[in-house]
Amino acid sequence: AYLRHLLMTRLSLSNSSCSFVAKQIARMPWHDPSQQCGALVCRLMLKAARKGRYKTIQSIAIVASNLRTQRAAGEATVRLVDAVLEELCWALESPNFRDQQRTITYARLLGELYCSSQVSAQVILKQLYDFINLGHEIPESLREASKKLAAERAQEPESGTSQLPVYNS
Repeated sequence: AYLRHLLMTRLSLSNSSCSFVAKQIARMPWHDPSQQCGALVCRLMLKAARKGRYKTIQSIAIVASNLRTQRAAGEATVRLVDAVLEELCWALESPNFRDQQRTITYARLLGELYCSSQVSAQVILKQLYDFINLGHEIPESLREASKKLAAERAQEPESGTSQLPVYNS
């Protein structure tokens, strides 16, 4: 309940608020495996981003950045990044109209984690590639027709017409 209070109510965009929340989270018993602090903090951070105020997403990324510097509490940041990537992958694989706002929230959280240097640019570009290309497979019949048309055009002499594109995956 205290973590929920910290992340949902107390957290704001100010530096003092973010550092206070990070210090309070770092005081949890991270070395006790029965407590599962990393999973709990990750779940509550995602919930705060999803159900809290939209402006707190940047604050959550700052808190995750502050936790990353802590030796024991760094687990929460890794779990958070992993959970965000899993949620975005799930949203792409099973699109649903009612989950669009949640997907936008997670995409913004991933962007804020990149801005706070918790995620590399390769992860962002891979996710962007997945956003653009997932579910847009080229049908085999169109690929064969394109190859046939390209072969016919290659046999004809150049007549000043532009070349048609060849669809490859």
